[in-house]
Amino acid sequence: MAGHLEERTITRTSRGVLWVTWLLLALLAAAAMRWGWPWERPGADGRRVLALVGGLAGVGLCVTVGLGLLRRSVRIAMTRLSESEARAERAQAASGRLGALRDGGVIRRQLMEISKEMTGSRRSAVWLRDGNELRVVQALGLPIEHPANVIKMGEGLVGLSADRGITFRNEPLSSRDRQRDEALNLRTHTSLIVPIRLHSEVVGVLDLRNKRHRGTFDESDQGFVEALSRQAGVSLEGARFREDHGDFEEAMLILLQEFIDRHLTWPGHTGKVVRQATSLARAMGLPPADRRKLRLAAMLHDLGLKQVHDPRSGPVGGPPEHAELGAVLLMQNPFWASAAPLVRWSEERADGSGPLGLAGHDVPMVGRILAFAEWVDNVTNLGSPWGEFTETELRARLAAHGDPRFDSAVIKAFLSGEADLKISISTMPMSKLGEADIREELDLD
Repeated sequence: MAGHLEERTITRTSRGVLWVTWLLLALLAAAAMRWGWPWERPGADGRRVLALVGGLAGVGLCVTVGLGLLRRSVRIAMTRLSESEARAERAQAASGRLGALRDGGVIRRQLMEISKEMTGSRRSAVWLRDGNELRVVQALGLPIEHPANVIKMGEGLVGLSADRGITFRNEPLSSRDRQRDEALNLRTHTSLIVPIRLHSEVVGVLDLRNKRHRGTFDESDQGFVEALSRQAGVSLEGARFREDHGDFEEAMLILLQEFIDRHLTWPGHTGKVVRQATSLARAMGLPPADRRKLRLAAMLHDLGLKQVHDPRSGPVGGPPEHAELGAVLLMQNPFWASAAPLVRWSEERADGSGPLGLAGHDVPMVGRILAFAEWVDNVTNLGSPWGEFTETELRARLAAHGDPRFDSAVIKAFLSGEADLKISISTMPMSKLGEADIREELDLD
């Protein structure tokens, strides 16, 4: 509805015009009666004066009715303008929501739900192209798993929209469309079929059917859905890039891990440190963002060993300067730079005996966890030159005497058993782990 301010303005204006009009007509009628009324002349005919007064009254009535109709038309126009502005605002907000999404499946779902809500359609579906076929991947108001939800390019309205890259609005159904409706036990009255593009390539179709109240989809519906589909195409392109980049980065990390384990440390070292660090972080309640950052640093914490002469010399963990050297290398890569501070802290100790002399809370908790996780594998792994304890012996030693070099809260979480080493799995390279183990290794749960 139009706003209260606009409504009051229309009402005041209409009343003002009516008062002025009727006042002028009353003055004219009074003048006619004063100077033209023939009562003082016997036998005079007053029909002309009566006609004049009647005419003035008719004019007043016409003005009153006209203003009423004008007011109604203005109110309707303002209401439609207000609704149009509200819809434009909702469309802009919806486009912003789509632009902020990062997952392709979520983007397609939101595109379907927003379009269905904004256009008032009863059914909606997203079709994705698979070679020469189109398949329903998400739907509202109809089943997904059905043979009728697979069609060839060029078949029906959906296939033609994908093949030609054009929108169909309220087009008559083809025989293929009617066959599909019969197979799904559905009935289509109106439709809005819009292609989804990545650049110039049609990758899918947004399918809206049956506007509520037996209405038909109009130009504003089409414009809104086409704009939303363009935004979805841009967001899907970003999601595809992130997915491809994430796969590439993960593959590079696995290759680096295997390189470090084979040439700089010993088999299984990096995977075990990753698993121990993320398990401790989860047991201690660190947020997911910190756990992801910790996992990345744990995978790359020994990268600096390639810069030293003998990686297996010096104190436990190798030459202490390798932590700083690794941090410098990571700072040169924008994708891994966030892990550099944690790698720099990986050789620090709670009592200040590390290479930088940082003690206690000078090192954030993620850094203290990483330092402890690496040390545990250094002293318990049979392949380590410093492996002098079994896990059982290490737990007994820490339970009896503790270790001032490491954070007491981290040691307590380790001893509580909540962060299980699972040596049989974590000593394996990540490329050899099963799907469930990889999900836990990547901290996806």
